[in-house]
Amino acid sequence: WLSVGSPLGLIENLAAPSPDGDLLHFSWHPGGDWALTNVSSTTQRKIQGPVAQWAVPIEGGVFIDHLAARATNDDLLVFHRGETGPWNVVNVTAITGRKIAGEPEGWAVSAGAEIEEKVAVAGTGGELLLFTYRPSTNWVVQDLTAVTGRTVSGPVTSWLDPVAKSDKFAGRAPNGDALVFA
Repeated sequence: WLSVGSPLGLIENLAAPSPDGDLLHFSWHPGGDWALTNVSSTTQRKIQGPVAQWAVPIEGGVFIDHLAARATNDDLLVFHRGETGPWNVVNVTAITGRKIAGEPEGWAVSAGAEIEEKVAVAGTGGELLLFTYRPSTNWVVQDLTAVTGRTVSGPVTSWLDPVAKSDKFAGRAPNGDALVFA
């Protein structure tokens, strides 16, 4: 992903787990070399599986980078940092009480005067969970399987629908059907 609004210009970023569960963040800016930050050494949290990324704009053209990952104990962790600041972590499971079993997908959308951050992921029973954060509400979770009766198998993906002006996400049902949630 690209970080924008930095005094260094555009910064290229990559985040991934190491074989021993450390969250690694690689970054590069024009004129520089690739740099490695071991986010787990700063936050004391190990992860498993792929990492989701999104950014949230704040005043002055600055963005806050976010990463979502599954902890080794199946907690949902959201890491965040300003342009050049240290990485911090929020244990979303500790706030919402829901553990995860899948690969998270994260994104942000405008919700009136606030930016709404979302993470969709399979829960430990195959249920589709939608975690949502707004500054006015903190993290909350919706069990979309309880609402729709549909479960997912595997990762979900998200996109913004420019015609409907809304966000959508999709996942695979256990029988292989594609399920779209809007």
